[in-house]
Amino acid sequence: MSYHAKRREMLRRVFSQNNLDAYLLSDFYNLFYFTGLHTLAPEERESFALITREKCFLFTDSRYAQEARALQSSEVIFAELKQQKGLLTWLKELIQDGTIHTIGFEEDNLTCAEYNAIASAFSGDCTWEPTKGMGAGLRTIKDSHEIEMIRTACQIGDRCLQEIIPTIGLGTTEREIAFRLEMHVKQQGYDLAFDPIVALDAHASLPHYNTKQGNGMIAKGSLLLIDFGVTYQSYNSDITRMFYFEELSSEKHTAYEQLKKIQIQTIDKIQEGSVLKELDEQCRTSLIQAGFPEYGHSTGHGIGLEVHEMPKVSPVSTEVIQPGMVFTIEPGIYLENDFGMRLEDTIGITSENKPELLTKYPKDIQRLSS
Repeated sequence: MSYHAKRREMLRRVFSQNNLDAYLLSDFYNLFYFTGLHTLAPEERESFALITREKCFLFTDSRYAQEARALQSSEVIFAELKQQKGLLTWLKELIQDGTIHTIGFEEDNLTCAEYNAIASAFSGDCTWEPTKGMGAGLRTIKDSHEIEMIRTACQIGDRCLQEIIPTIGLGTTEREIAFRLEMHVKQQGYDLAFDPIVALDAHASLPHYNTKQGNGMIAKGSLLLIDFGVTYQSYNSDITRMFYFEELSSEKHTAYEQLKKIQIQTIDKIQEGSVLKELDEQCRTSLIQAGFPEYGHSTGHGIGLEVHEMPKVSPVSTEVIQPGMVFTIEPGIYLENDFGMRLEDTIGITSENKPELLTKYPKDIQRLSS
């Protein structure tokens, strides 16, 4: 049995326990995870899949017909979407045999217009039940293959930083650094996981600074934040490191050493069975006790097919740490209109039930010079 088939069996067990006869997948990443069909654009609605108790009906159009046919089996059936036979027509045919009465759907992905069309088309024929996180929740625990893909993405990112940092000097702009990161990654045959955040000085006090609109330039005493990731075989990495040019004030040096110490202590506390919100609380409280303002974002997030996915390391996280989870730990210090700094690593909970640092670029703040 392929790993996609095994994943569908897990999904069937979950939706059956929730008294569903079938489950409609619409999310781009869930479709790839459960079927293996990888379409071009996450923001486009190019395919669906209906998972029943016994079959997987894969709906897409002629653009992906070749890929869909290659996935066919005794269980997987390709159903081509055409102008004269769209998704609703296919679904109506499938429920006519009387075995499908209740269908779950991804309420956090299906648009209001799509749901209204389905609800009106199937009024009285079957019940549509909204679900949240059912498919994405199964992606929380990575298998060894997935962790290896993320590990490789992290290694590529580490090498990229090693090779790009020596090219940064006086007068280099934020956008130039972001461009060099992207060019280097693509020259190696890979893609960036997201638009890099490259922020200088006060710009770094904005956690999600928009580098594309930035105008910062390296000067003597500049503090530089680089937050970026790499995609390898559809899986992502995420890392943030800090640098300075020529000199660093004692205030910023002290702040960074505290940040590094607290981030390391938080990672050291990761253990199987503990609740993720406890990690967030420890990290957040330690930074406040050290005299710094509370950061407004989560302490970390899951990473895999998406850069931000389950589980979340936040004050409201209820998930218990388990082997196979991969998430970031990324506390930050942000002083408005002054400076900001963040330290982020991607962490995998391996089969030994211990945290493995997947991003290995040195944590010490690194001096740049002309």
